[in-house]
Amino acid sequence: MLKIIKKIAADYKEYILLVALLLVSLLFLSNSNKPQIKRLQAVAFGNFAFVNSIVSDIGNWFALSSEVREMKKQNADLMMRLDILKQHESENAELKKMLGLRDSVKYNLQAATVVSKLSGSLQGNFIINAGKEEKIERGMPVITSFGLIGIISDVDTNFSVVKTIKNASLNIAVTDGRSKVDGILSWDGRNLVIRNIPTTYDIQAGDSFSTSEFSTILPPSIPVGKVISQQTNSEGLMKDVYIEPYTDFHFVKNVFVVKLIFSKQIDNLEMNLFKNKE
Repeated sequence: MLKIIKKIAADYKEYILLVALLLVSLLFLSNSNKPQIKRLQAVAFGNFAFVNSIVSDIGNWFALSSEVREMKKQNADLMMRLDILKQHESENAELKKMLGLRDSVKYNLQAATVVSKLSGSLQGNFIINAGKEEKIERGMPVITSFGLIGIISDVDTNFSVVKTIKNASLNIAVTDGRSKVDGILSWDGRNLVIRNIPTTYDIQAGDSFSTSEFSTILPPSIPVGKVISQQTNSEGLMKDVYIEPYTDFHFVKNVFVVKLIFSKQIDNLEMNLFKNKE
């Protein structure tokens, strides 16, 4: 410690001497009663106060800057914590809905988690962490608490592939819950669409479509999506109806496999047909 003090004294002796002389001068000035000294004293003390104010402001600026940086750091940390809490809240709400769904439906449901999403423009597939050990079989529907996801297309010991409704090789019979108009829902690479519906048929924006009782691969009344738009063809006789799915495929994580093969013999034929189209 003594060595440090000696080093500082040797390096800054001129500045230390100057400060000492200034302090002595100020001391003498403060004890003198002469008018000229009083004026000089006022000027000196004024300059000293000005310099001291600047030094104080600089110190306060550095202190404030440090506080601002610390507050920004704390704000970023709080934002991250809030985002995590929002994610947990959303997942908790989804799981509550799924528990309510499992308690309310008559089918045997197997809970599973999406572990991978393999989505191209035409081929939309999910991989879930349930397979033969959970008695999952090819042809079983996959749903969320909002609606239909797709159908099991391949099964391994612990995992299964879900062919989603956003897969061009999967066609689903659906019906309008309000007007009972039937159609075939398919994926065109960009949208879910029901093609070649006569323009005289009563379909309105916002109508809800679900799986039809005429479906050979899915049980009826599973919600699919709602009508967002319609487009009439050039002849004006037919129209295409565009559907927005109830399930957000970008964020889906938890699903149910409906442990039911609606019509196994026909289902096998149709799934093979769809697979040959890929």
